[in-house]
Amino acid sequence: MSIDRKAMEDHLRRKGMIDEKQEQSGQVAHKPLGQPGELIDPDKASMGRGRVKYDPGKLNKTEQRYIDEVLWPRHLAGEIAWFSPECIKRRVGPLGSKCWYKPDFEVIPATGFIEYHEIKGGWIEDDARVKFLAAARAYPMFRWVMWQYKGAEWRLILDCNGTGTRHQVVGI
Repeated sequence: MSIDRKAMEDHLRRKGMIDEKQEQSGQVAHKPLGQPGELIDPDKASMGRGRVKYDPGKLNKTEQRYIDEVLWPRHLAGEIAWFSPECIKRRVGPLGSKCWYKPDFEVIPATGFIEYHEIKGGWIEDDARVKFLAAARAYPMFRWVMWQYKGAEWRLILDCNGTGTRHQVVGI
């Protein structure tokens, strides 16, 4: 699959997602999709157990990398019609419960079948995995996939198809 780098950078520049100062210095850095701010600085937003503080509306570095390396090239190739980060919340418990799940990305491939993508870094917490599987069981009409960026490569960890059937691709 060939990517037209110039077309992608022109699109990102029009959307205001390229930092002009870094572009002039030769280091093009993309801002989060649809957000005028910068990525979260993990040194300033550290929480216990190696977690980064959640900042609604802003992407972390792994999510931004997923856009740059997976979603955007697939969109340019015509495989993905539309995608958006954290655009929907889904209830994963019984009606009236306060348990919600917010997928990292809603993706609509060219087939038109809605997918929810969860993006993880090197370590996956058990609670995140359980909530992901609960959402997949509660909404079997969608495809649910969990990707992990580890060792400089993207690995598909879980794939729950539209029937709610769980396919564990890689043991975690």
